[in-house]
Amino acid sequence: MASSPAWLWASLALIASLFAFANVSAKQEDAGFFVGFPSYWNVFAFYTAVWLHLHGETLVLALLLVFSLTSVVRLRYVYPTRARRWHHLFLWGSWLWFVVLLVLLWEFNVKGAVSTWLLVGSLVYPGLYVVLSFYLDLSSRRVERTQYQK
Repeated sequence: MASSPAWLWASLALIASLFAFANVSAKQEDAGFFVGFPSYWNVFAFYTAVWLHLHGETLVLALLLVFSLTSVVRLRYVYPTRARRWHHLFLWGSWLWFVVLLVLLWEFNVKGAVSTWLLVGSLVYPGLYVVLSFYLDLSSRRVERTQYQK
C-alpha cells in the first residue's frame, strides 16, 4: 500500500477531526462517554515515529484510516474523567501509561529505537481502554433499552 501522496492521507485525519469536533453531541458527559473515537491524534503522532521506524508506512497508514473512520462512527468511548464505572482504573491507568510513554520517548531519543517489550507494554492501556469502552457502551445501551421499554 503506497502512502503517496502523503497530503491525501493526512487530510483524512484532518477531515475526520473536523467532523468529530463539529459534532455538538460528541460528549455525553452525563453518561460518561465520547461519541466517536476521541481525537487522540497527538498520541497517534507519538506512536507514528516508532511504528514508521519499526514497521514502515503500511501499518501507520492502516491505523490512520481506522482511527479516521472510528472518529466519525457513532460508537461510544469512555470519557476517562467522567467514567461511571472503573473511574480509578481509567485515571490511574492513564497516569501509568503516561509514565511508560515518557520512558519510550527517552529510549527512542537516546537509542534511536525502542524495546519491543516496552512498545507492546505501552499498548496495554489503550487496548484496555477500547475494550472496556465497548463493554461499557454495550452495558449502558442494554440498561437504557430496558428502562425505555418499561
